[in-house]
Amino acid sequence: MSRRWMLSIRWKLLLAMLLSALITGISLFVTFTLASSLIEREPYSGLIKWGINTLGSTVILIIIGGALFVTCYTVFTRSIIAQLLQVQEDLKQISEGNFQLKAHRYSHDEIADISRRVHTAADELNRYINEIIDGLRSIADGKLDHTIPVKENHKLGDVAESINLMAQQLKQLIEEERRAEQSKNDLITGVSHDLRTPLTSILGFLEVLKDEHYRDEVEMMHYVDIAYSKSEHLKHLIDDLFEYTRMNNGMPLAREPLALDDFLHQLMGEYEPTLQKAGLMGRLIIEHPHLRINADGSLLVRAFGNIIHNAMQYGKEGKVVDVTLRREHEHATVTIANYGNPIPASDLPFIFDRFYRIDKSRSLETGGTGLGLAIARSIVELHEGTIRAESDSYRTAFKLSFPIDN
Repeated sequence: MSRRWMLSIRWKLLLAMLLSALITGISLFVTFTLASSLIEREPYSGLIKWGINTLGSTVILIIIGGALFVTCYTVFTRSIIAQLLQVQEDLKQISEGNFQLKAHRYSHDEIADISRRVHTAADELNRYINEIIDGLRSIADGKLDHTIPVKENHKLGDVAESINLMAQQLKQLIEEERRAEQSKNDLITGVSHDLRTPLTSILGFLEVLKDEHYRDEVEMMHYVDIAYSKSEHLKHLIDDLFEYTRMNNGMPLAREPLALDDFLHQLMGEYEPTLQKAGLMGRLIIEHPHLRINADGSLLVRAFGNIIHNAMQYGKEGKVVDVTLRREHEHATVTIANYGNPIPASDLPFIFDRFYRIDKSRSLETGGTGLGLAIARSIVELHEGTIRAESDSYRTAFKLSFPIDN
């Protein structure tokens, strides 16, 4: 209710008061004059004199004037009071959650304008609430792409925006769950194949050895070597599955201060024979020495090892694996780069997902559970770090970043 409207209503009430007072004054004057002329006339003389002697002329005039003033004021303000009471009732209905107000016949004054505005506001609230309800029903029916219109600078607009955000997050969770379910199905199919293939080979060669179906000791050792290689591959698959399950079940960390330059020197020394066997040369580049982090060294060995193995599998054509340590603000960043075939752009966003494989052929050379990079990411994130991959026609780089232990 604006100040302009309030002043207008006050003027109406003041006018009603003045008119009531004027009518009362005139009526009292007429009454006094009439009583003065009738005081000596019968049958009025006795009644008038009794009233004056009993109550007094002043009291009689006050009673008559008060009753007349109240009556006139009530008559003059009846429409205003009725409209105000109706506005009060409408506001009460809104406060109780009923926005479907009864229609009224409006006059052409400020109170009627207020009433119209109250009804308009209630209608708009009712329409918007119905939009939100319809949106919620659509979302409940599974239409998670449905968007409720958001009104700016409006509390219900904040509600609508929250609902839209909830629907988007729910859709994302459902899609992630579907991808996880598909990944699990792929895992069951793929791992069954990966486990069965070497196991079948091992059993086959052991059966040959058991039945002595070999020509000489050289052929026997050849079969033993094949069975041993298949057994190693089988163990690697089982270890990956076990490690991933362990990493995602909240395993505790044995953290202690770790000098990354010394750690990487030792790591590259241990992997040098393996890299040479794969026809690769490992180069360690320490741009910022003496960087220390708080970490579980044994787990970091597994994380870096998985990425180096990935570089050995897919970067053979580049002949080099570079490991670089540098400081970036308050983080120590280790970059492991190879110069082989790039990771396809369609695969790059998913390479850290569990069970995801770039090579869909599942060959013995590149086959596996697709858990190596997922395990690496889990280890890095357990250390409050980040891991990302970049790949182009020149090189493929994995960047692992850890908070520096000051």
